[in-house]
Amino acid sequence: MENKLQRGRVAIVHGDYYRVLTKEGEILAKLAGKFSEQFITNLELPTVGDWVFFQTIDQQRGIIQQIEPRISKFSRKIAGHQSTEQLIASNVEIIVVLTKVDCCANVADYLIPLYELTTTIIVTGLNDDTGILKIASYLKNGKTGAFVGSSGVGKSTLVNRLVQNQQMAVSGIRLEDSKGRHTTTHRELLVLSTGGISLIPRK
Repeated sequence: MENKLQRGRVAIVHGDYYRVLTKEGEILAKLAGKFSEQFITNLELPTVGDWVFFQTIDQQRGIIQQIEPRISKFSRKIAGHQSTEQLIASNVEIIVVLTKVDCCANVADYLIPLYELTTTIIVTGLNDDTGILKIASYLKNGKTGAFVGSSGVGKSTLVNRLVQNQQMAVSGIRLEDSKGRHTTTHRELLVLSTGGISLIPRK
């Protein structure tokens, strides 16, 4: 019997291997040889958030044969003087979150500049779960949010509170400058209990 293509979503990229989320669980997949030869640049390779079609080798392994067209992408310029684009993630929806409001005396000073981008802004603090609950209300029924920002802004802490456990390592905050230590070092899709998905990108 022909091994039919199945649909899944890339959760983590490990070099030439892709951890793919499926309805039945997770598999570790590689690109089919002929399929990989079609790519001209690295931007065309599968990234975290991509929907792919694969054939199974067994219950834990598969071969990726196709990538669904992306509806959106996050990318950035590679550090240094190069103009090369680096793809971070695909198929995500944007949520603007102002974190660590406990650390500032006047929140309005930070909100006003953000209103030039959007009026949909979620405010979060360590001593209040209102913002976390609002984020969870956005991330449901398959919607995907990407947590991006400089080191120390609280990405890992937000995700930990959303998933209610220590999925990611979080370092303490240095009181003198309110910055966290560099602990977020990977990109990964995490499925939430609401049915939504959060994405933590690599620094």
